[in-house]
Amino acid sequence: MQLRGSELIKPGKKFENEIIDYNLDKLPFEIFIFEGCTGNYTRDMHWHKDLEVFAVCEGELLFTLEKKRFMMQKGDVVILNPNEVHAIDSPKPNKAIVLQFPVNIFLAGKKEENVKEPFIWFSHGKNNADKKLVLIINFLHDEMCNKDRTDNFLAMSYFYEILFLMLKEYRLHEVDAGLLQNQNKIKKLTKLVTFMEDHYSENLTLNELADLFGYTPNYLSHMFRKYTGITFQSYLNNIRIEHIMFDIENSAEPIEKLAIIHGFANVKTLNRIFQKKYGMLPGNYRKNTKNLME
Repeated sequence: MQLRGSELIKPGKKFENEIIDYNLDKLPFEIFIFEGCTGNYTRDMHWHKDLEVFAVCEGELLFTLEKKRFMMQKGDVVILNPNEVHAIDSPKPNKAIVLQFPVNIFLAGKKEENVKEPFIWFSHGKNNADKKLVLIINFLHDEMCNKDRTDNFLAMSYFYEILFLMLKEYRLHEVDAGLLQNQNKIKKLTKLVTFMEDHYSENLTLNELADLFGYTPNYLSHMFRKYTGITFQSYLNNIRIEHIMFDIENSAEPIEKLAIIHGFANVKTLNRIFQKKYGMLPGNYRKNTKNLME
């Protein structure tokens, strides 16, 4: 005799309530407020391996991309492509939301096997879709800040809408051959820069890194100047200062201690470099930041 499903359940059987634990942090993107929101902020030439989207909500930001300068104002969007060398100037207080994610997210759902990372490039400058994209990025940021959020469904729906809009309105289907060549050269430096970011607090030297990655010191120095516009040492100092600025804004640690923790020989060296870059000492920067936050 064939039993029905309901007849398979024995009387008196106990059932346990299974609690499903949604990992709200396991998402394919990061979204946050731009760290230069208080103004008087400069980030020299650098690049990322991931895509980075800036949505300007208040104020203005000045971007330098491949020696071209773009003034971004409220309602504007700039998409920074993987390994695209850029700089950011933020002289006045502003609010911009930054969305970061790997470019291979665009391969999600494809059935092809052994597909290499795609070369996908997005346009710069004004676009009729900017306001819509800024709005959706705002929705995504608000959802991620929602303390009552119990799942990622709404957040992911916003994220996929952003991806669709980027492919439809911003993607370039034809790029210059010179761009491809530059990208290949930048990729060679990416591993080295990643190493610098992981070991910036150590006593790194140009000669040591050149030997470690199979370059001559002269060639490595030339590559840094060509693609970042600054020296190896300046690039390393910028990484250190970026970490120090974060700690100045978010901790009460003495400046002298932060200088040593983040790789400077002493606080005098930090003060000299910080003064030259921002026109003020780190201690004054801490006071100004504190006043803006109050």
